[in-house]
Amino acid sequence: MKTNSIIVDYGVGNLYSLKKAIEFTGHSVIISRKVEDISNATHIFLPGVGSFYKASETLKQMNLFNLLKNLDYRNKKIMGICLGMQLLFQSSNEDKFSEGLSLIKGKIEKIKFTNTNNNQMFKIPNIGWFKLKCNNDYQGEKIIKNLNFKNDKFYFVHSYHAKNFDLKTLVAHINYDDTLVPAIVKKGNIYGMQFHPEKSRAAGINLIKNFLS
Repeated sequence: MKTNSIIVDYGVGNLYSLKKAIEFTGHSVIISRKVEDISNATHIFLPGVGSFYKASETLKQMNLFNLLKNLDYRNKKIMGICLGMQLLFQSSNEDKFSEGLSLIKGKIEKIKFTNTNNNQMFKIPNIGWFKLKCNNDYQGEKIIKNLNFKNDKFYFVHSYHAKNFDLKTLVAHINYDDTLVPAIVKKGNIYGMQFHPEKSRAAGINLIKNFLS
């Protein structure tokens, strides 16, 4: 399959490490904030680190918010990574209430847990390597092809997560103490990864390769 891939450059995210990871799969990719480039892409990567509110406002100021919200995702794919995944949802209460792209149902809220183990191993932000737990309905799904859920670990760094989402969109999750944290979500050709695949070694490269195939 011929791909025309783009990393959306709106001033946040690990653009060049993501670019390097994509190129490692044998695919080419450009980094751009041009409307024409994004509109013509077959595969869109929306990275992000930092504040949901700031990211949302920046996309609006750059005239990219409505563009990403209204693209025809029957004919193209998008992968949101970390904050980029959170932007796919309807809203967030980080800093102040702000709207997301509403491509997937759900809201972004700060992680809350009870530390039931009483050993303070669970902290905010959540930073570290975790194994994913796959939703049985998605066993055999193309995006997770060749992943080893018994051994593969993925790198997370975040303080917020998706809540009130449609369980039908949940591909995989982690449990952070007593809190379920969506790790991979999917609605048609719209994908979200709460972790950083570009920092998750061979397993992350496999995910990117699956997305681009």
